[in-house]
Amino acid sequence: MNARTTHVALITGDTLHLLGLREILKQQRDGMVTIDHFGSFDEFKNSGADDCDILYVEDTILALNSDFFRGKRCYVIPIISGVSPQEVPLESDGAQVYIHPRWDYATLEATIKASFRASHVIKESTAEKGLSAREEEVLKEVARGLTNKEIADTLNISMNTVMSHRKNITAKLNIKTVSGLTFYALMNNLISGEEVVERASD
Repeated sequence: MNARTTHVALITGDTLHLLGLREILKQQRDGMVTIDHFGSFDEFKNSGADDCDILYVEDTILALNSDFFRGKRCYVIPIISGVSPQEVPLESDGAQVYIHPRWDYATLEATIKASFRASHVIKESTAEKGLSAREEEVLKEVARGLTNKEIADTLNISMNTVMSHRKNITAKLNIKTVSGLTFYALMNNLISGEEVVERASD
């Protein structure tokens, strides 16, 4: 079977971010990559390029236009630049759902390679994934940043029940990280960006 070209879109007004990302992206999949660049959200929205395979977008643009991006079939990767690279933790299993433009080259390249591997997995609705109503409730609280104990207290269930639900959620969604679960919840309308931001600022 012939390999399919991966369509990547970049939304960033930062020329240095753009040039650096383009160079790494062009080296992926033996060059079988097409790259479109948009300097603003409006330019991207009006282009009709939202059917791309992977979308790298500045975190501020994503936050301000979260309703538009929810449910998109493309694999959305936020570009986080408002904090230092040290404040953006690397996931232990390499399953990043964001990038920082000031990470070292090896880290950026590894993260981008991981996003290409993951991009073929199209996000489905929680109903299609078979999450129960209680599992959705637990997922929402995880996305809000609550600990297992806080979730147990909030939902009036035991810690063991919370841990059991989290294990089931991880297995059904095949997402192992809190950041990944948070992103999934955002993209599937289970939680708003404001709720995540409010919790992070507490």
